[in-house]
Amino acid sequence: MEVLFFETNHDGATKQVYTARRNVFHKMGAFGEFHLFGSAASASNLLGLTKSSWQLFSGLGHGHPDEFRGYNDQPVANVADAPGTSARFSEKFVHLYSCNTAKLLGPEMIKWAAKAFIGYNDYVTLASTAALEEQFIALSKEVDRSILAGDNHTVTKTKADAEYQRVRALLTAPVSSATPGDVAAFDLN
Repeated sequence: MEVLFFETNHDGATKQVYTARRNVFHKMGAFGEFHLFGSAASASNLLGLTKSSWQLFSGLGHGHPDEFRGYNDQPVANVADAPGTSARFSEKFVHLYSCNTAKLLGPEMIKWAAKAFIGYNDYVTLASTAALEEQFIALSKEVDRSILAGDNHTVTKTKADAEYQRVRALLTAPVSSATPGDVAAFDLN
């Protein structure tokens, strides 16, 4: 199975997460990858890859309940553009590291034939340091690896839960630099 990494980095929040994702995800290996990074993370560039062989869309960008946005907050997927969104994500697994997209966009994408949707029902919170952000991102990496390995939803959930426990133990260890706010942010995510 192959993955399309779609990651914007046009402001402070997306730059911090983009950097952490590149540091963590570049170690995935063994899977075919397509990339739309930075200013290339746009709907028009995505359209050019829609017929490619990738099955997992792993996206980073700003989100709203009804929309996922790419570079410079340009819409990439939204409820108002059901035909376009459906055409881009039909028969794909969609994992968005993006605020609020699981509220409305995710369920609609499933109706429009996405195989699965994983996203956030609330705001994504950032860690206080880049190193801690990489620990936050480790959970997303595990979810993507499980999907790419062909695991079913139960196995993926089990792996995600184990990774959550592993990272939380690191964050709460006596030698950790994580603040109580960092731990709360990780728990919220």
